[in-house]
Amino acid sequence: MVIAGGVIMATTMSFLAPTKDGKYSISKGTKLTWSAAKVTATHTGTVQVKSGNVSIKGGIVTAGTLVMNMETINCTDMGGEYGKKFEGHLNSDDFFSVEKFKESKLVITKYKKVNENTVTLTGNLTIKGVTKPVTFDATVDPSGKKDVQVKGTMVVDRTLYGISYKGMADNLIKDNFEIQFDFTASAQ
Repeated sequence: MVIAGGVIMATTMSFLAPTKDGKYSISKGTKLTWSAAKVTATHTGTVQVKSGNVSIKGGIVTAGTLVMNMETINCTDMGGEYGKKFEGHLNSDDFFSVEKFKESKLVITKYKKVNENTVTLTGNLTIKGVTKPVTFDATVDPSGKKDVQVKGTMVVDRTLYGISYKGMADNLIKDNFEIQFDFTASAQ
């Protein structure tokens, strides 16, 4: 269980918005962190952003796209032989089928301003070729004129994307996992 997908996402993201309207690029190689739990432990890791951007209008996020390079998914809480074995399992058909589905993608398609600093974003999340609608709130705070700081946590139900591996009978894997955002996007 790892990253990428999501569904009925409960998300809180914080975007430090510049005063200038326009599109802001997320640097290639930016890392998102993930955490996934089973009955006895929690695992953590990263996945790199292949490409992405957010659009700002009137000081709030109005659109955006984030493409994750699933070939970079790794585990940071275990090293050595067990860490490599776990990463191989994440890449397998039990989880993300990375050989066939090298990317996961989030596309923000609608926004609704809630108040001065909060916007509700709606979009589509694609994992393993399965696209599901998602909705989450974003908090927007004023920042500089050239960058947007993005922070938040997205909760994803892996089963909606065909990731149904259960784990061992005495160590079942939880359906939800989290993706944590903390990156800067720069004015294009």
